Amino acid sequence: MTQRIDPIIEELHEVRREIAERFEGDIHRISKDARQRQAQEGRPVWHPKAANQALQQPCDGAQRHGQSVGCEPLIAAVRNEKDGGRL
Repeated sequence: MTQRIDPIIEELHEVRREIAERFEGDIHRISKDARQRQAQEGRPVWHPKAANQALQQPCDGAQRHGQSVGCEPLIAAVRNEKDGGRL
């Protein structure tokens, strides 16, 4: 069976790779740039009434299966993206 390649998905992956390269995989710089562009465009941005608490926990001290999980898995995933990997 041949895997079908969706050109839209491939374009999204390419844009994501370009953004990661532009900011050397630094998620803080990527986020700052996105917020600045949102503010400049003046378009409304949706803000949930309550934050997702699971996403608000800091990397260090997070618990997964009873073991402490630091930021290393996320950092490794972003760095891997620079080498052509996919998140």
